[in-house]
Amino acid sequence: MIAEMIDAYPELTIELELNDKVVDLVDEGFDIALRVSESLPNSSLIARRLCGYSRVLCASPAYIAKSPPLTRPEDLLHHNCFVYTNDSRPGFWTFVDGQHERSIQVKGRFYVNSSLAKRDALLQGCGITLTPRLVVDDLLQDGRLVSLLDDFAPRELGLYAICAPQRHKLRKIRTVIDFMVRKLRVNNDQSIR
Repeated sequence: MIAEMIDAYPELTIELELNDKVVDLVDEGFDIALRVSESLPNSSLIARRLCGYSRVLCASPAYIAKSPPLTRPEDLLHHNCFVYTNDSRPGFWTFVDGQHERSIQVKGRFYVNSSLAKRDALLQGCGITLTPRLVVDDLLQDGRLVSLLDDFAPRELGLYAICAPQRHKLRKIRTVIDFMVRKLRVNNDQSIR
């Protein structure tokens, strides 16, 4: 998408900084931040939802083979769950079973603020995590990870573009956000898998 944006808008310069921390847009001088979250906290920032991200509960076959059975979300209380510390509610995992939502407060021995570090730890066979599907989709497809509790859908995440209130009307900001909305909605009629 970045290459397409650069081609479409030759006057636009993009400086991309990748990290999993929540930045202060104003103090750190960012025009736009992209945040993945179930919901956003109330703030003075302007947010626009770009698309949804589906999530998956997963682990390695080696971890599943040596661990207690897992047939319902409450069984996660007996497992080593990797907790992503940048979640809006770290350690609270919500699943939907028909019309009912269940929130489980999981615990584990690995608390991390990096999706890539969580992915690597999964491959080592030492725990379970709830993560955006796109982070592990290749590992699920080739069998290095398996999805769990498929009858209980994890609550979807949203991808949001966020900017400071005094900047959201700037042409360059509107151009970038509108472009992302168009590209993500065209390529993903549903959630990003």
